[in-house]
Amino acid sequence: MNKKLNEASKLKDIEGSYFVRMMLPDAEKKAELYVREEKNALIQLISNTDEIDKRNFIVIGAGTLWYIELVFEKVKKYIAIEPLADTFVQKQVSFILNKHDNIKVIGKELGKFKESEIPDNKSIFVFHFNILAYIPNPIAKINKYLKKGDILYFSTWSNSNKAKQVRKKYFDYISFNQSANSFKIDQEKPTALCNLDTFPFMKLKGSYAIPVE
Repeated sequence: MNKKLNEASKLKDIEGSYFVRMMLPDAEKKAELYVREEKNALIQLISNTDEIDKRNFIVIGAGTLWYIELVFEKVKKYIAIEPLADTFVQKQVSFILNKHDNIKVIGKELGKFKESEIPDNKSIFVFHFNILAYIPNPIAKINKYLKKGDILYFSTWSNSNKAKQVRKKYFDYISFNQSANSFKIDQEKPTALCNLDTFPFMKLKGSYAIPVE
C-alpha cells in the first residue's frame, strides 16, 4: 500500500511540474503564434458581446491570471479557476486580489467547487490554450455551472502545418526527464489534443456552437 501511495504521489509531483512548465515564459514564447491568435479572438469576442460590463469572465486553468488585462475594467468580475493557484499566484497577491469585488481566484479544479462560487450573472467561460484536452468528463463539469445566456469560448490546436510546427516546439519544451522519472506527452494523442470537430456540443445545456476559423 505504501509503495502504491508513494508511486501515486511521485506521479502527481511529475504532472504538477509539467503543468508548471506550461506557465513558464519560455513555454509561452514557443507557442507565441497560438497565443497571439487566441488573444485577438478574445478581444473580438469581448468587443462584440453586448453588456459585457454585466458578465463574469471566467478563465479555466488561469495560471498567472491569463487575460485579466483584457477585461479588468470591462467586466463585472474576472474569475480565475486554477488548482495550482498557490504556485502561480502568491498567497499574498491572492489575498489582495480577493479583496477586490471584481476579481476572484478559485483554487480548485472545474467541477470540484460549488455552483454558488460563480456569481449569478451571465458569464463567458474561457477554455483557453487547449485546456479542454486536460479536463476529464468536461460535459458534466461544464453543465454544472452553465446558465442560460452564458458564452463558452474554446481554443485548441489546429491541424495546419504551421500549427503542427509550433505545437512540436511547445510540447518538446514542456516534456521533460527528471532522473529516473520521465513525463512525455505525445502531441498527437487525445491527452494533448482536443478535436472540436468531434466534441459533443449538443450535450451542453441549451447550447449551440458557432465555429470560428
